[in-house]
Amino acid sequence: MPPKLTICYDNLLARAVTAISAISAASALPAAAVKNPERGYVYRSLAQAVDQALDIDLGSVQTVTAAAIANVRLFAGGACKLQHRGDGGSPGSAVDVATFGAEDTKSRTALVFPTSSAHRHWRLLFTNPGAVTDYVELGYAFIGPHWEAPVTFRVPADIGRSDPSVSGASLDGQQTFAERSRFRHAKLTFVSVTETQRTSMDDIFEAIGRRTPVFVALDPALAWTHWLARITENLSHPFDIATGRYTMNLGLEEAR
Repeated sequence: MPPKLTICYDNLLARAVTAISAISAASALPAAAVKNPERGYVYRSLAQAVDQALDIDLGSVQTVTAAAIANVRLFAGGACKLQHRGDGGSPGSAVDVATFGAEDTKSRTALVFPTSSAHRHWRLLFTNPGAVTDYVELGYAFIGPHWEAPVTFRVPADIGRSDPSVSGASLDGQQTFAERSRFRHAKLTFVSVTETQRTSMDDIFEAIGRRTPVFVALDPALAWTHWLARITENLSHPFDIATGRYTMNLGLEEAR
């Protein structure tokens, strides 16, 4: 069975009401940087020989089914864990929820889909098993619910990788290049989707448009399909042959 597109767009962590604090933070690279979808603007800890953590207060109990991180720098041999710290006015003891796998080396993202749970206080813990004196970094992060397409995209699907580097040729035909970041992209077609799915996809487009990057998984089981991406074209949903069914097209491109 083909994989189902999964989109993480309702970012509870990035809401204005959410408070984020760190065990330590370098000057000008604060904990709040992880709210910023500009993935190159990162949080950085101080260089210390202890675990580091970002503590997240959502302001109220909220349901979480997914978490995602981008542009991560871990301690040598360490990992990043998602934990919860209860529901009270003050955070309690940390309880492990999920451990992120190593981020994909090209997309520089990692996603986890833990069992649904609802809590107010959350933590991203960076373990330092070797007690090395070093620092960690984290770009944009997501904690919240995720949406999974009930009717998946048609396969084979148009998924590729592009190099937008710009070339210039000399009179002799020699070429020089201004290097640009390579990126993945996809054009997905969903055939005969229901009115409910059309509404959901339309609501997602209304919430993020083409301007806001979101974490997506074309196949939750394949790390290389986990991207921080933007919608690249207008969402189309012409009527299908059957009443109440639609053929929808969605373009995605990695945010660089």
